Amino acid sequence: MSKLILIRHAKSDWSVSVNDLQRGLNKRGYNSCKVISEEFKKE
Repeated sequence: MSKLILIRHAKSDWSVSVNDLQRGLNKRGYNSCKVISEEFKKE
C-alpha cells in the first residue's frame, strides 16, 4: 500500500527583501525542520 505524507513549509524569514524562491528560513523554521526530520527518521 502506498503512503502519502503532506508537509507544510517551515516559517520563512521576512527580514530581507527577496523573492519567495530565494527567501530563507527563520530560527523557528530551522527548528521545525530539525524536529520533523527526527520524526521521519523514526519511521
